Amino acid sequence: MKRNFFEILILTLVAFFSCNKGNYDVENNNQGDFNTLEITEKGDTLETGMWKYTTSQKGISKIGEYNSGFKVGEWFYVQGVDTTKIKWSIYDKDGVKFNIPTNIKSVNKIELPIIYEGDIDDGDKYTYVALLKYNLVELNSSINEYLKEINKHFENETNGNVLSKEFKKYTFKNSAIYKVSMKEKKEHTYEIVSYIFQVKDSMYDLTYKNVVEKTTDINLDIFNDVLYSIQCEGVDLFNYNSKQYIKEDDVVFNP
Repeated sequence: MKRNFFEILILTLVAFFSCNKGNYDVENNNQGDFNTLEITEKGDTLETGMWKYTTSQKGISKIGEYNSGFKVGEWFYVQGVDTTKIKWSIYDKDGVKFNIPTNIKSVNKIELPIIYEGDIDDGDKYTYVALLKYNLVELNSSINEYLKEINKHFENETNGNVLSKEFKKYTFKNSAIYKVSMKEKKEHTYEIVSYIFQVKDSMYDLTYKNVVEKTTDINLDIFNDVLYSIQCEGVDLFNYNSKQYIKEDDVVFNP
């Protein structure tokens, strides 16, 4: 799949999601058959066994099985009369571990800084998921500098394709996540969002790009689950007790 390298390297964006997974209600079961937690040696709290979530802000419910914080097997996502069945697998390579749904097909031939790339099975050659990794020490850089470069590119865009842009910072219990979102007009209207975060000396950029007309609330919720499953260099950013952000801020660029 051919793609502008600058788009992957700098824009690296995805479709809109809320960063707040706390919008879901967890349905309790008095018999203890659902929604069980386990405590790891590191003290992380992880979901295990069968889980049931009811009614997010978008009216989505879902049910399926966890294994030590990762979705496994078939999950069902329900919104009104629409039901989507997704089978989850686990990507575990190069110190990165996260869930991958069946509608994302992994690309074998990739080049650094891309450490994972997947095509979305939607009939569009421009949609994808990608994870990039940068060593900030080697680059003598920072997340703020990276965001400035992205913003500079947007401001220099002269072909009129960029319809909107937004930069946000979400502060969680154990981390900070930056979200860059953009809409662009090409053959279709695309939504692109990048979630950017730092683990130790590395900056990671998780990106998802989709076609607005083909994307449902359930599609967005599924990608949200990819984000919240991610572990990098042994660090679990979003274990069960750390999934809800504490603070939301606009990112402001000084002249």
